[in-house]
Parts: sequence; C-alpha cells; structure tokens
Amino acid sequence: MPHARTRLGAAAAALAVGFSSIAGPLTPPAGPPMSTGKTLPQVEPRIDIATVPGDAGTNHIITQPGSYYLSGDVVTGPHTVCIEVRAPNVTIDLNGFTLTDDQSQGFGGGDGVRIRADLASNVVVRNGQIDVANTGVDFINGASTVLVEDVRVRSGPNGVVLGPNSVARRVSVVGASIHVEGDHCVIDSCEVVSEGPGIIDFGPSFGGTVVRNTVVAGQGINPVRGVSLGLDTTIENTLVRNSTSGISVGNRSVVRDTLVTNVFGGTSPNGITAGIRSTIENVTIVDVGGNGVEIAEGARVAGVSVSGFNATGIVAGTSALIEGSSVNSGTVSGIVASTGSIVRGCLIEDIGSTAVAIDASLVSDTAIRGADTGISMGTSSTAIGNQISAVRVDGVRGFNDNLVMHNQIDGIGSGSTGITMSVGDNRIDSNLITDHDTGIFVAPGNLVIRNALAGTATTITGSGAGNSGVAGIAISVTSLNALNPFANIAF
Repeated sequence: MPHARTRLGAAAAALAVGFSSIAGPLTPPAGPPMSTGKTLPQVEPRIDIATVPGDAGTNHIITQPGSYYLSGDVVTGPHTVCIEVRAPNVTIDLNGFTLTDDQSQGFGGGDGVRIRADLASNVVVRNGQIDVANTGVDFINGASTVLVEDVRVRSGPNGVVLGPNSVARRVSVVGASIHVEGDHCVIDSCEVVSEGPGIIDFGPSFGGTVVRNTVVAGQGINPVRGVSLGLDTTIENTLVRNSTSGISVGNRSVVRDTLVTNVFGGTSPNGITAGIRSTIENVTIVDVGGNGVEIAEGARVAGVSVSGFNATGIVAGTSALIEGSSVNSGTVSGIVASTGSIVRGCLIEDIGSTAVAIDASLVSDTAIRGADTGISMGTSSTAIGNQISAVRVDGVRGFNDNLVMHNQIDGIGSGSTGITMSVGDNRIDSNLITDHDTGIFVAPGNLVIRNALAGTATTITGSGAGNSGVAGIAISVTSLNALNPFANIAF
C-alpha cells in the first residue's frame, strides 16, 4: 500500500505540471488593460451619408474619395440636389433607400445624384430608388467613368445622364430617359418606360455606345421616342415597342437579335434607320407606320423579318447587301435598293405595289408572292433564279441593259404580263412564264431566247416582237426538232 500511495502522489504531481504548462503564465502583462475588439470604422469602414454636410442648395456634398451609404431616405426639402459628388473614386450605396424631392411642399425641381465632371470620376451609384422632378443621376459637363447599377429612377425629363466611358446596368427608368453625353457608354439590362425620348444622345459626334438586353417602351398609350444614338453603336437583344420612331443609329453601327414593334406617329416612324456601312441582322420588325428598315450606303441586312408597314419594308442606299430576309404585308414596296446593291435569298409576300425595285443592281434566288409588280428594274440590272407568283400587273419589268434569266414567273391570269421591257438592249433568257395574259412584251432591240411560256393568251408581243433578236416560237414539243436551240417554247 505505501508503494501505491507513492505512485498516486507522483501521478498527481505530473498532472499538475501538465495543466500549468497548458494554461500559460498567470502573471498579468504590464500596463493598463486594453480592448481587443474592433473599432466602429473597422466594423463598418464606409461613411454614413447622413454625417456628410451640404450647403443651401444640396443636402450632402461628398468631397473626399471613399465608400458611402444611406442609412435612411433623403428628401431635398427646400434644396435642389440630394447628393453632389465633388471627388474621384467614390462609391454610393443607396442601401435600398430613396432619394426624393418633397414636391408636396412646392419645392420640386430636384436632382437625385449630381456628379461634377471637373472634380469627380470613377463614381459608383447603386442599390436604391430615386424619385425626383428633374434628373435622377446627372453628370454635369460629362463626368466620366461612372457606374449606375440596380437603381430605379422615376424622374422627368432625364432619368440617367451618362458621361464618357460610363455604364448603366440593371437600371429602371420610368417617365424619363437615358441620355448619353460621351463616347463608349454601355447600357445593359435596363428598362426605359417613357412618353418622351427613350435612349438618346445629346450630340451626333458621340459614338461607341453599346445597348444590350434592354427594353424601351411607351408609357401606357403614350409612345416613347425609341433609341437614337450616334456612330459605331451596337444594339443587341433589345425590345423597342410603342414608339414614334424605333431605332436610329449612325455610321458603322450594328443592330442584332432585336425586336421593334408598334411604331406609329411622329415625323419618321421607321422601324430601324442606320448609317453608312452598318449591319442589321436577326431583327424582327412588326407594325410600323413608315419604312421597316432604312439603311445607307454599303450597309448590310441579313436575317431580318419585316411585316406590317405603311411605306417600304427595306430601303437601301448604294452598294448595300440584303440577304436571307423576309418582307410581308406592306402597302407600298417590299425592297427598294439603289445602285450597286444585291438582294438575294429573300422572301417577299403580300405587297401593295412593287415587291423589289432595283437599279444597276442584282436580285437573285428570291421568292415573291402577291404584288402588283414582282421585280422592277431600272437599267443595267440582273434578275436571276427568282420565283415570282401571284403578280397582278408585271412579273418583271425594266428599261434597258438588263439581264432576266432563269426566273419562274406566274401570274393571276387576268391583265398581267410576265416580262415587260420598254427599251432595248435587254437579254431575256431561259425563263418559265405561266398564267399571264401576255407572256413577254418587248420594245425593239432586245434578245429574247429559250423562254418557256404556258397558259398565256399571247406569248410574245410588243413593237419588238418581230425583230431578229426574238427567236422563233415552237407551238408544240413535237416541232422542237425543226427549230434552233435558242427557240422560245409555247406549250
């Protein structure tokens, strides 16, 4: 037993030594006690805007860089501006609160956030509401490099004004517009509901604006003025509806994957108007009071659908390319293309007057159904490989120096002519012409060969029908062996 007690005492001593080494020294450090917690600036490094003073015209004036937040709504009262930024590198988190001017007291005319270009850049405004009578976010003298995101603005007339290199992202503007006052702005995932301008720039010299994933719409029954921007604009995945003008962009612009609908009233109720060397692709335009698409010199239209228009579906300047597009239900013309243009692979239906009108241009591989005239050619033009049906007057008509070849032209059988050439030096070759009162009507000096005509009361007529340029007409298949290979065929 003595040995057991000795061993137990030794174990207890060893355990005490172990606890002592784990607990550390018991002697307190020298000096007074100090807090080990974080200071308030360390917990919330941002600055409460409520602590930022203002002046007689502004509630709060930010003069130092930093991150600021709202701790409650800001009402301008007798002031005209809620917050003015006079420093670079500032972030303002509205924190879900609202900036407003107390119009019920007769003050009104206020701005939400005003950014001074001479003093501020690299400014962020996010996460809240602005409800003022004048401008929601205003960039005085074009303050640059500003981001406005996740903000809802209700104001008039200007919702958000963007200076150079600025971005509006997930911004909703009601009753006002987004104005662009500089180059290289981005408007992304925004909504503009207004009865005035939608998205517009203040000067034609501004360029490089990008608009994507955005909705621009009229407010109630009152139309908006759509989108009007300058050079080198890109618009994609955007909806414009209930407007007096759809989309208007300057030279070298791109509009793609976009819908424009219900454009009426105003001085130019066109769906899309684009400048020199612009591209319009994969766009749908429905119900417009003017032209569906109007493009300038060297522009391209591809994969565009235009339906329900009161003027012309697509109007193109010189050297334009229109391909793979459809035009239907128009009161005047389907496609009108100027000198040096190409129209190919299109579908044109139910046109009030002329389906395609060209001059010194090419139309090919295009289907036309339902028009007074299928293709109207001025001079020096080519129509090849087209399918034309249900025309009421002329399948193809033109003046001089044209080539009409390998087209299928079907009429309605009453008062229509397959091909009409009123001047000479045209070549009419290898066309199939059916169900017209007159197959081909030509002036003197034309070459008419290898055409097949069926269901026509008169095959080839006109003052040039008997000249040497018109090959003979075989009246039946059995007589072909007796004729030369250039003969026209009636069957």
